[in-house]
Amino acid sequence: MALDIAALKAKAAASLAAQQASLGTTSEATNVPAIIEDKVTEVVSTEVDYPPTKQSETTAPVALGAADQIIQRINDLQAALQQSLPGYESILHFIHHELHRNEDVVHILTEDQIGVIVAGLSKKKNVVIATSSAKGGKTPAGKKLKDLDLADL
Repeated sequence: MALDIAALKAKAAASLAAQQASLGTTSEATNVPAIIEDKVTEVVSTEVDYPPTKQSETTAPVALGAADQIIQRINDLQAALQQSLPGYESILHFIHHELHRNEDVVHILTEDQIGVIVAGLSKKKNVVIATSSAKGGKTPAGKKLKDLDLADL
């Protein structure tokens, strides 16, 4: 829709002059060009109708991939284990099932994420994972590993 700016300015100027005549003021007392520009801007901005936009494929909700779902569930499992919430077994089942279906996802998991899964499994099976001792590499006979010979075996 084409707007004739000159016609709008003339109409606004005539309207302003009529208002000033009815109030008994003169155009020298006010800034006529600024008022006209404001009126033209107001008219132009209110007459523009934008067509409705369609939702494109890029703005549509995107389903999470298998890796994202597994990582999200690992985060849920970690929160459930920290807060001792019931139902962590179902989260473990989902993670196990999805890792079995998508074995490649295992390669992108961090050690911390794998540790959360192991912690959940150990809690479910009530298993304590042994840690290494800091005493060194001694055998049950009390000898160091480098001092062993064939007779000690």
